[in-house]
Amino acid sequence: MFKTDDRVTQICLFLAGLIFMFYAGIMAFNTGFFIDRYPTFENDVTNRYFIVWFGLNNIMFLSGIYYMGYKGVNRGFFVFTVPAQVLTVVWIVMALMRSGGDNYTGLILVILSVVLLTVARFRMNEPFSYTKADTAWGTNDGVAKGALYGSLILQIVILVTYFFQPNGLMENNPNLEVTEQGSHFALGLTFLNVAVIIALLFQLRTGFNGALITMGLVWHVMFMSIVLVNIATAEGLDNGDPLLALAITLGFIFSATAFFRLQKHF
Repeated sequence: MFKTDDRVTQICLFLAGLIFMFYAGIMAFNTGFFIDRYPTFENDVTNRYFIVWFGLNNIMFLSGIYYMGYKGVNRGFFVFTVPAQVLTVVWIVMALMRSGGDNYTGLILVILSVVLLTVARFRMNEPFSYTKADTAWGTNDGVAKGALYGSLILQIVILVTYFFQPNGLMENNPNLEVTEQGSHFALGLTFLNVAVIIALLFQLRTGFNGALITMGLVWHVMFMSIVLVNIATAEGLDNGDPLLALAITLGFIFSATAFFRLQKHF
């Protein structure tokens, strides 16, 4: 498992995967159970919308664990996931400070995931220095490069947009209301956006990474499916956030292009 005989690494990654699976399950598929664990959470459309989003993010993390289970431990996975989980710890602490502290289970489990992933990374016995590839993104495939540059530019635009319109995800969606909890969820997604940019810059310097490209495609396939279902079932195209749908569509195109152009190498 994970193409390593190191039991500590195997156990750490297995337990981290269980944490991702647990939160993916209850957040994406049983939001009522999740909300009931937090007395200060309102069971409204806005909160359910963001909770499902965070659950799907955990499926993306879990896909990276599965990838490494077949392909072996991968530095790129840790470059993305460890900062993402550390920022999630910060985000949860901020939420607990606002609410007065109503449930510490999430904080404990996310901190545990950070510890497990950090131990697994140190057990790899690989350097923390990242040698620059001969070419940008480590490939001469112009189409793949264009897709990866497109992904990076898109994520930077999304990050910059947050500072001009922090509640844009709610203001641009007629089905959602701007709430204090919704604003904090939007901040959490911005933290994830920062981790994605770190992962893309890592690949820009050291070369494309199979685990990261696969995780990105898994995420975009899930969200592109949601966009298509919403279009198919809505009475009109104005029943949602067109800017978000555009960002997801562009991200899917970039991610799928990079994956299928480079998959033979990983």
